Amino acid sequence: MNGHLCRVAIAMLLGTTVLAACQTSSPSPALPPATQQAKIQPDKAVIKSTCGTSINIVYPQTVKCKFSEQGYNGTFSIKAASLEKMKIASVVPKVGTSKTTFKVIAGPNPGFGSFLVVDTKSRRLKIKVIGG
Repeated sequence: MNGHLCRVAIAMLLGTTVLAACQTSSPSPALPPATQQAKIQPDKAVIKSTCGTSINIVYPQTVKCKFSEQGYNGTFSIKAASLEKMKIASVVPKVGTSKTTFKVIAGPNPGFGSFLVVDTKSRRLKIKVIGG
């Protein structure tokens, strides 16, 4: 039992006379000095798009996009279900790498929507689409 829990439990059950005995037990191990602790670096990688973060598209136009990320060689997945359901635009293919040319194909309906580009590390890039 850690020292703090021991003091609380003994004090509650037996009173303060036994509390002193619990306090004299060996202390819980201390954390290593800050210089020895592992430092967690924030993830600053971002997905970049050759077509920006907002696309204006008119039927039957197609816009070509590539996605990349510094130090990342994995795949990118496209999440565009609502955009495609509203028939504003579609995106093909649904999975690719930084070498893949993704195509945003205008649909017959005007409107506003978006799609997500997601990598395998759960980083996301939202691309807004204005169809007309």
